Amino acid sequence: MPVPTSADESLPLSVVHAKALYRPVPPVELDDEGYVCRDGKMPESTLHGRSLLFTLGSVLTLLKHRNACVAYDLALLFERGNPAAVLAPDLLVALDAGSHDRSSYKLWEEPKVPDLTLEALSLKTWRKDVEVKPGIYRDLGVREFWMVDLLGKLPEPLVGLRLNAVGDYESIPVSPSGGYRSEVLGADLVLQGDDLRLRDHTTGELMLHYPEALSQYRQELAARKASEVRANSAERRVAELEERLRRAEGR
Repeated sequence: MPVPTSADESLPLSVVHAKALYRPVPPVELDDEGYVCRDGKMPESTLHGRSLLFTLGSVLTLLKHRNACVAYDLALLFERGNPAAVLAPDLLVALDAGSHDRSSYKLWEEPKVPDLTLEALSLKTWRKDVEVKPGIYRDLGVREFWMVDLLGKLPEPLVGLRLNAVGDYESIPVSPSGGYRSEVLGADLVLQGDDLRLRDHTTGELMLHYPEALSQYRQELAARKASEVRANSAERRVAELEERLRRAEGR
């Protein structure tokens, strides 16, 4: 997938990539320094929102020991003094950047540029996601940029781009086990129907979404209780037999 080349490097990225900037949706809340921290944007659809929230949960679980910033629809501010220089990726991951709560991700306050951003294409903004956002994420130095296409706008429903040694984005190929390997997440991204799934490199297993994990927990809990009931029943039966034996021996 071609990515627009960098423009005049003497210009601020907010000027070079003006078309890629996020336009906050009223009502807009600003922090004490005048930067966007919240707006009135609503999910594009139930499918769009569900897919992203399930993915967020999987990433949080996968990276729970990495002290990572994992955020959904968080304002990414990249030029100090310019509140308009803002992006709002559907998913943002910054490894070892701290897992504390934030109202926004300000590059001049954070220890690093995000390692990964992901956009799920929406009917209103899919052209911007595909045509202009890759350029600004590349120039910011985001290691991996992912696009999930549930609309049928791209040749493939899942596209991953990774920075190469010279700072350009290259397409991430399909891994031998299927899906697309993310070096940042340590997992393969796999689409199953309309669901974006993560497959852990360590276990080779798909990460469970919350409803699946809850169902599995309930099944395991029911099996454990049934096992305890059988064990208690067996203990009572043994105790009864021992008592009969003692009575028989006492005759």
